[in-house]
Amino acid sequence: MEDGPNRMDNMVPTGMAITKEQRTLKKCSCGWSNVTTHRGLRIHQGKAKCGGTSQMQSCTAPADQTSRRQSQVEYHSATVSDIAYGQTEEEHLSQQQEQLQHLVPTPHNEYHEETPSSETPSQTRKERPIRQNKVRCPKASDKEAWRSFDQDLHIILGKSLQGSVTTKLNLFGNIIYEEGKERFGERTGRKSTPREPGRREREIHNLVKERRSLRKAWRKAVDSEKEGLTALWAQIRTRLATLRRAERIRKRRSRKEKERAKFFQDPFKFARSLLEEKKNGKLEATAQELEEYMINQLSDHERNIPLGSPGHVPRPAEPESQFDTTPPRQMGRGVRSQSGHRLPALRSYMDDVTSLLQTAPCTARLLKRFEELLGWARMRIKPSKSRSLSILKGARNDLISFAVDGERIPLLAEQPVRSLGRLYTADLSDTHMPATIMQQLTDGLGRIDKSYLPGLFGKNILQLPLKSIDLGYKQEKARLVLELRDSTDPFVKNNNASVRPGRKWRAEEAVDQAISRLMHKEVVGRTQSGRAGLGWGTATKFWSKASKKERKQLVIKEVVRSEEDLYKIKALSQPQQGQWTTWEGVVNRTIKWSDMWKMPQARLSFLIRATYDTLPSPSNLSQYGSDESCHLCNAPNPSLQHILSSCKTALAQGRYRWRHDQVLRKLAEVLEHCDGSQQENTQQPQTHCSQSVASAPCCVGSGN
Repeated sequence: MEDGPNRMDNMVPTGMAITKEQRTLKKCSCGWSNVTTHRGLRIHQGKAKCGGTSQMQSCTAPADQTSRRQSQVEYHSATVSDIAYGQTEEEHLSQQQEQLQHLVPTPHNEYHEETPSSETPSQTRKERPIRQNKVRCPKASDKEAWRSFDQDLHIILGKSLQGSVTTKLNLFGNIIYEEGKERFGERTGRKSTPREPGRREREIHNLVKERRSLRKAWRKAVDSEKEGLTALWAQIRTRLATLRRAERIRKRRSRKEKERAKFFQDPFKFARSLLEEKKNGKLEATAQELEEYMINQLSDHERNIPLGSPGHVPRPAEPESQFDTTPPRQMGRGVRSQSGHRLPALRSYMDDVTSLLQTAPCTARLLKRFEELLGWARMRIKPSKSRSLSILKGARNDLISFAVDGERIPLLAEQPVRSLGRLYTADLSDTHMPATIMQQLTDGLGRIDKSYLPGLFGKNILQLPLKSIDLGYKQEKARLVLELRDSTDPFVKNNNASVRPGRKWRAEEAVDQAISRLMHKEVVGRTQSGRAGLGWGTATKFWSKASKKERKQLVIKEVVRSEEDLYKIKALSQPQQGQWTTWEGVVNRTIKWSDMWKMPQARLSFLIRATYDTLPSPSNLSQYGSDESCHLCNAPNPSLQHILSSCKTALAQGRYRWRHDQVLRKLAEVLEHCDGSQQENTQQPQTHCSQSVASAPCCVGSGN
């Protein structure tokens, strides 16, 4: 143990005294018998090649006998004690021998013949192993502790392990575990301790108690004291409002971090919990009651008993020719697709039964017969999960109801049923579905908006212009085409299923053109665009060297790029709406959701229209025959840029920077006043920063 805990495999001493196994009468299934040891019996079975299992003891033993092998639980059970402090080795050895008598099997009962037991299989079933706590081992660098443990364990194992090799191996782990647990202790599971209140929470609690005491004192005080108590109560109220607001912000921040962690850990599970309806109720049944209910519902105690005749079923006549009971040589084939290939046959199991009858008595008789047949098959109908609907002369009749096994079947008008995500009601009309879908969409978006998830690029920001829905639709259709083409299922790949996106655009043609362009780019090689040097930027991934996943991404990006090129071509043909294509060096501006809600509608409209130059400026009105000039510099048909930041007269007169100059002038006055008051107090000459600020010219750039 000089090297730490990694040398625990050499702790068994080599000079241990091994007791000889006594000889007893051994019998084999082939009729051979002799007075020998178990090893001699096994040698005979190996030479004669006879599986003598009759004399072998199984893994399970009766309750009053000792099993030959210990289970994994017994390895970690507290059966062997270690050398106590102040105890000699001789006393410990005698104590170990007494404690090992019930664990080490004697030669007379080590291999006994099994006797038939009258216990049921449920009574002889093994109990579930109890998980033992781990030993609190010292650090690997603590060589002194491991060396002491190795020396003591060497002495204990040398004097405690007696009997056959199998017995020693079974007790080896038990002794090491008990010695380690006694010396180092055991690790217990983490106990959830309640969170202690923070500084702010404790202060809020104390202020609340103080406010209550002030209220009681105010009721008992005279009129002259009430004014002071009221002032103190108002001061505590203000402090409480500040603290509670800070505490709400802290809790909101903590909840936001937890929600984001759940989302990044499992986005699907988080979205499902966010959008699905919350389930109410609490399971109050015990574990034993729940287990009994599951056993009664999902198991049949009479499954080994034949069903017998169902009764009331007419027996058909004997067939003229016997049925072919040989295994099927060819399975049923599926439908034939347009490409000529056959799809695999559909195999499904339906557990729903729908009955359509003309009269209510016929339906009642059918349900009665169903109940009898299902009872014969040891099954039953659940009326609570069934629905009934009666129509009389084209109108719904809610006066007719049905029952199964004495329990009434709910009407469809009373309890609508949901199937495959759709809610079926008794209206028998789909006119309300658009409004229902819109309401579900509104509720879902509202829940997403109220969640604490991060927005685009980590910020809750809306970037204009928005992404086209048409572009996203084409992108998904292109991905679907690639999924069908590259499928590993031969039936799907060879079926050549067509994707129908619409009449004006073909997904297969767009994917083929994208692949052709990618191959052409590989032939051309890497090119450089812009004013950067050769080799600047990220390297282009070529089609031949890309993996299957990378090829799919390249094709989708190429399809999106081709569609965006078409949009740019269309924008270039529009003189006014396509002006953004000529912008160079424009700073990207983002509009937050909070800005959109707080900003007045007129200001938001001006901001967006000014960005895309759609305001009624003289240059835009000139296209409709209007002719106006700038009121300051008389420039003909001034543009929006000229009016907002480029008029020479406005720049010379300081009109654009007038507001900024007013702010700077106010700051200069405040600084000059502060410097003057400080000079009067100190009576020392000093340089005034306000004079330099006030005398310096104010230079504000155009448009800032």
